[in-house]
Amino acid sequence: MTWFDVAMNFSREVQEAPVAIMLWVNWLSLTACLSILWLPKQPVARVVFLATAANVALMMFVYAHLGMVRALGGVHFVFMGPALVYAWRRLPSLDKDTWHARWVRVFGATWVTSLWIDAVDVARWLGGDTAAGF
Repeated sequence: MTWFDVAMNFSREVQEAPVAIMLWVNWLSLTACLSILWLPKQPVARVVFLATAANVALMMFVYAHLGMVRALGGVHFVFMGPALVYAWRRLPSLDKDTWHARWVRVFGATWVTSLWIDAVDVARWLGGDTAAGF
């Protein structure tokens, strides 16, 4: 199986998940990918963009080996966690009335929520819950 096949299988599973899960995963992806709009000029955008790319690669690797399990969200802590901390620490230095600062706040709130959900899922997985990640 190629990495493209792995990514397509992951995408298919996300799209077949309950609507709330599918919308949430797509929202996570959108908030992270919006970093491309500020890539040339904003360090926060560059960090988030690189973290997103690394996160996707690691997520597909783990998915290829474990499938859609609750532990999959733990991957977010490796790259998105540090990117989130960096973004939040830079927020006070940003002009609050710019679209970039608004995006940083939305990105931050979204990913704090995601990491909280991921922590619960990983704890359940470590506790023996082998159900699918949804």
